[in-house]
Order: sequence, then structure tokens, then C-alpha cells
Amino acid sequence: ARSTPRAAPAPAAEETALPLVREALLASPSLLLPVALASPALADEAAPAGATFLGLPIQTAILAFAPIILYFVFTVYRISFNRNVKIVDFLFVALSSVIAINVFTTAVFQFRLF
Repeated sequence: ARSTPRAAPAPAAEETALPLVREALLASPSLLLPVALASPALADEAAPAGATFLGLPIQTAILAFAPIILYFVFTVYRISFNRNVKIVDFLFVALSSVIAINVFTTAVFQFRLF
């Protein structure tokens, strides 16, 4: 009896998709924020060694602490200067700040937050 050569089993979908996802993430730094929070090892591989704040890459630290800092400033303003300011005013200032900070970081540090 003659033996027929068997074809190698096809790789599982996960085995072929994972390297493709890894390559896509490494090629697009704007996608790395959620990955940096979920998988610091992949973010460290993609990002060049640079400035960190509390062990986080500077972009992640800015995005992580911005809402806390903005709400603190808003609370101090509301307590000290204008008790009639509403949460909608805070949201307007927060969104405006995000846009302004993104423009600033793009112009000065040559990286975009989003």
C-alpha cells in the first residue's frame, strides 16, 4: 500500500490574526492608547523609550489625568468665583480643552493624542 502525503493542517484563525493585529497596532500609534492600558508590553514595544510620568507614557498620562485635573479646576472655580456655573459649562470647557491640548501637543511635541 502506498502512503499518500498528508497536507499540513491549516493554522487556526487566532494564530494568523494575532500577528496581523500586532503589526497594525505597531504601524498606527494612534491606536495604542487602549492597547497601552490593556497591554503595556505591546505599547512599550511600539513606543520609543521616552518620557514617562508615574510609569505611563506621557501621552497616556495626559489622557488619564486630564479629566481629574479639569474637574478639580472647575470645582475650585465654582467654589471660589462663580457658584452659578453648571456641569454643562464644565463639559464645554473640558471638550474645548481637549481640542486645544491636542493642537498644542501636535505643534510643540510633534505627537497627537488622538
